[in-house]
Amino acid sequence: MKALFKKIPAILLSVMLILTLVVSAALAAIISKRSAGKTGFNPVSIGNVTAELTTYEPMGTTGKSAVKLQFPPESEVNSGDNNGDGVINSKGADFSARRIFGLNIFAGKVNQNAADINGDGKVNGIDSAILLRYTSGWDGYDGMVNLGVADINGDGKVNGKVNGKDSAILLRYTSGWDGYDKYFQHSDVNRMNYIYVSNEYSSATEGFGKTRFNSIIDANDSITDNSKDKPYTIVVKSGFYNEFEERYGGTADTTSLQGIVTKDYVFYESETPDDPSGCVLSWDGSAGYNGGFCDDYAVKKCIFHIVNGLKGMHTHIKGFTIKSKNTRYGIHMESGGYGRNEEWIVENCIIEYGGRPATGSVTSVIGIGMSPHEKGTLRNVKAFYSEECPSGKRALICHDNYETSQYSIAPAVKAGAHLTIENCDFCGNSARFATIYKQAKGEISETPFVAEIINSVDISTIETNSWEVK
Repeated sequence: MKALFKKIPAILLSVMLILTLVVSAALAAIISKRSAGKTGFNPVSIGNVTAELTTYEPMGTTGKSAVKLQFPPESEVNSGDNNGDGVINSKGADFSARRIFGLNIFAGKVNQNAADINGDGKVNGIDSAILLRYTSGWDGYDGMVNLGVADINGDGKVNGKVNGKDSAILLRYTSGWDGYDKYFQHSDVNRMNYIYVSNEYSSATEGFGKTRFNSIIDANDSITDNSKDKPYTIVVKSGFYNEFEERYGGTADTTSLQGIVTKDYVFYESETPDDPSGCVLSWDGSAGYNGGFCDDYAVKKCIFHIVNGLKGMHTHIKGFTIKSKNTRYGIHMESGGYGRNEEWIVENCIIEYGGRPATGSVTSVIGIGMSPHEKGTLRNVKAFYSEECPSGKRALICHDNYETSQYSIAPAVKAGAHLTIENCDFCGNSARFATIYKQAKGEISETPFVAEIINSVDISTIETNSWEVK
């Protein structure tokens, strides 16, 4: 009996250790399943077992029986839908997200019109992590949350009132819980719509001709209901695209613009919008003409035309290498008097222009016509001539326009256009700000046309004319 009493402490210690391990494992399982309902990161304790939402090691334990959960760094999780098929599953690169999380938590069709918290075109664990951290008060997440789509349950608590309910719903939805699809069926107003382009897509691809295309031009042409309330982003997968030569080669049309003609509230991005090297758009405008090419044909051709009408133009072009020759310019912007309600950005692009060797003429790498009230931005853009055009000297030509008489409402002040050139490299070429029209006060605008050059390099000369260049 005495021997038994001597063993009691050891037995109790063993039992307590077993209970600790069991409770620890149970807490890990509960938290990994039900943590979506939490609105904060407060530790939960049972005896000497502490569960804390601080690190993500599924079903793991660290230290003194402490169960910790943490979202992996954003840099390690590219997307739940890495293969761009609109389904988050184990196919292709989608498996990587499952492997990182260590759980089979992603499944089902993704509604791209809601819950894209960070605006990368995908709904996945990154969005869930960002929203959870944002609603839990973590520093540094305010700028990452798109409040327009973060009100998951549609209760109107946006503009700083997105709360833990929305976070819980998104976490449970991305974790595959049943019954949460219903929260993604309310209004699409202000929700971004995504269309994807890849050389790998074909008629056998799910969604082909609707949300999946193998032609950037076809993807752009398919959009007919774009508006401020229903914006679109066309995401182009990495690859080499020269569809323009087959589409327009040899055409004698001298009236219609040829290339990608931007649309209001349609945005154009490569799948790596911060890195233009992987997505190359190429066009030799003289292809298919068999020697009959002329400047009248060239001026209608450009890989991108940002042009405007009375309704306005809000767009951006991000993350492309744009290589062309025998086209109007390397890239073309022209508002033609419709500057009001126009704001565009060209960002993180490399623009290489070969001039017009087929005709012997040379124009600028970037050509812009701006109108009163218009705002345009060139940011992180490298603009230069290819070796085929050794006589090229001008990276930018930008001219003024009269305002159209079609506007019926007179503004208090007719303001000049504003062009921002930020972090750009003109590779030793010049910039010219041209005055086509007499700049008498009130004749074209009451305030000057302004070009603001910020932290940009290798601009050989700047011709200002009547522009105010800062």
